[in-house]
Parts: sequence; C-alpha cells; structure tokens
Amino acid sequence: MSSGAMFWWNMLKQMGAVYECPKDSQGIRLGPLVGYAGKDEDGVAYVGDVYANLAVLERHPEYLASIANMLIETHPVLSTANVFCGAPEGGKSLALLLARQRQVTYCYPDQEVVKGTRDKKLEFLRHEGTLQGKYVVIVEDVLNNFSTTDTLISLIEEQGGHVVAIAGVLNRSLVVEDRWHDLLVCSAIRRPIHQYRQTDDEVKDDIAKGNVVLKPKHEWERLAYAMRHFPA
Repeated sequence: MSSGAMFWWNMLKQMGAVYECPKDSQGIRLGPLVGYAGKDEDGVAYVGDVYANLAVLERHPEYLASIANMLIETHPVLSTANVFCGAPEGGKSLALLLARQRQVTYCYPDQEVVKGTRDKKLEFLRHEGTLQGKYVVIVEDVLNNFSTTDTLISLIEEQGGHVVAIAGVLNRSLVVEDRWHDLLVCSAIRRPIHQYRQTDDEVKDDIAKGNVVLKPKHEWERLAYAMRHFPA
C-alpha cells in the first residue's frame, strides 16, 4: 500500500473497523474466516481472512468527512460532477459528505424486493427524475467485483445521467487498480484482499469445522474478541 493508503488503513484499525484473522506460527487460523458479499458461480459466498467493517467508520463522521475531503483534493475528476450517487447502503454517507463538500446534489437508489422472491433490485424511486443531463459519481464504501457499480451505471444512464467516476473508501479488488471500463476509480485505500471459494483447499477445513462468520457485521464482537485473545 502507498503511505497515504496505509495512513487510512491504520486509522480504520485504530477505530476497530478492521478484522484480520489471527494465525499461529504455522499459519493455522486462531479466529474465524469471514464471509464477503460476493458469490461464486454456484451462488455461494466467498470467504477470507480480512474484513473492513465500514459501518464502524460511519459512526465517526469527522473521519469520513476527512476521507471525502482527501478524495476531492486528490482526484480532480470528482470536481466535474454535479451529483454524487450513493450505492445502498454503504455508499450513502460518503456520497452525502462528498456532495456537501462540493455543494452539489446527492441521491441514491432504493432497494426494492422483487415480487414473489426474496431478491432485491435497485431502482430510483425516492430520487427519480433527478439525473437528466447530470454528471454523476457513483459512491460505494468497498469496491470489489463492481457488480453493483455496473447496475448503477445502467440505471443512471436510463435516467439520462452520465457517470464520470467511481469513488469509495476501500478498493479491495484483486484485478481493478484505478480504472473500471473507461471510468476512473478513486479510493482512499487501495489494498487487494484475497478471497476463497468455500471449497478451496486453503479454507475447506475451517469451513468443515464451522470456523467461519458469514455475516461479519452481525458478529463483530466475536471477531474483535478473536483479535484481542490472539494478538498479532
């Protein structure tokens, strides 16, 4: 990581927003694996050893505002936007602060349940009709597989808007550095974080033993306890 990214990463760690699975000298996990939002081709959640819980960061708006200010100062493309669109749910707070800093418009799509299923889709309802002819930055908290990003690009274009960049706190993608298609990706932290299929050799024993927390935000205290009990 760059020195700037390391600064923000350490800030997240100090506020208790980062889980890094403790391991012994032989690499045996002393804490649980964590689940990620992304899913493999069989619809099963990926898992890994590191998790950034940016819901913790949202509770400290002064730090999130500092990240917003830094992003605007270091990425001139963000100053060309007149709308910041927050991806539910994690991107909303940062998008609002970016819009406030630039004194421009803020919006977000709603998550609607698909009738007859438990699936959700994104749709502009509350903020419908606000993007015609606008230059839009899509804002997320964590960037990884960019599937939500692609959905939002399509929705914004359907509303007559033009996406000019993508912004976020953490870009943890293994393959995307600073460009997604032809759009600049602006993040405070660029740190690739490896993920595994639950059948991969590196994790299958832990999965078989149930040594995994698939919804880290719901069991954050358990993860924090593991790090306190087995400090690096």
